[in-house]
Amino acid sequence: PVGVDVLYVEQEAAASAVSVVDQVIAADTLRLALLAEEAALLEQWEAAEVEDTWVEAEWAAAAAKLTHLSEELLRIKADAAEGTVRKILTGLGFTDQMQDGPTTILSGG
Repeated sequence: PVGVDVLYVEQEAAASAVSVVDQVIAADTLRLALLAEEAALLEQWEAAEVEDTWVEAEWAAAAAKLTHLSEELLRIKADAAEGTVRKILTGLGFTDQMQDGPTTILSGG
């Protein structure tokens, strides 16, 4: 259905010092890709401002792309990722300590 995202999560994640919350957030590759693209474009924007190298068409294209990225990030509720993950983990019985702790504290079984 429209508005429903289906994510596949590996049953086994490699144990690491990364928190459980961060491990789950990192599974959202679309969110990560959009944020990385936005950050790269903003970096280019700032460099172009300093160096004054872009022509009007380049500014317009960059602004349009930033608008599109912002709309996509809003659509997927990227800013609410941590809260959503915490709500799901709480529903699965994870305590706050478990959520904030490294994945090494989990039994894996």
